[in-house]
Amino acid sequence: MRTIAIVTGLALLTACEAAQEPQSQEAETPPQNGQSDPPPAEEDPVMQPGEPHGVDTAYLEHPWAVKGGDCRKPDFDINLNPAGDLTVETSLNGSPRTGYVAQGDEPRFVFDALELPVEGRGVDGLAVMPPEDGELTLGGVAIKGDGAVFIQCPEPG
Repeated sequence: MRTIAIVTGLALLTACEAAQEPQSQEAETPPQNGQSDPPPAEEDPVMQPGEPHGVDTAYLEHPWAVKGGDCRKPDFDINLNPAGDLTVETSLNGSPRTGYVAQGDEPRFVFDALELPVEGRGVDGLAVMPPEDGELTLGGVAIKGDGAVFIQCPEPG
């Protein structure tokens, strides 16, 4: 009788295990070295459009490098000149250029007749849009399609 009880108990245990949902064999891999993956572009605060009024002198007056670039070699630098205007020092299509920042409802970089709309992105980002008639390189970065996002670099010190 004892043998029948053991066999019945094993059969019930086997049946219960078979009825359970299989557990996922994939475990979340913890980030290496305390780093986490960057958020997808649609969730990255630097990639989100900002408010044009947030693009003021204090926000703009910095060296800037393309997102993921090297702040030791910024792509452009925005400085306050003695007259109180913001100037943009960079290169356009490989040639050194200096322009100015037109602020207001639609901020933009102005280089002679060329205008590049800009938008604040997140807390320390700036999107530069291509000119109406095509594309160009700004500080070696292609500005085309939806433009390029640049990040404020710390002031050299």
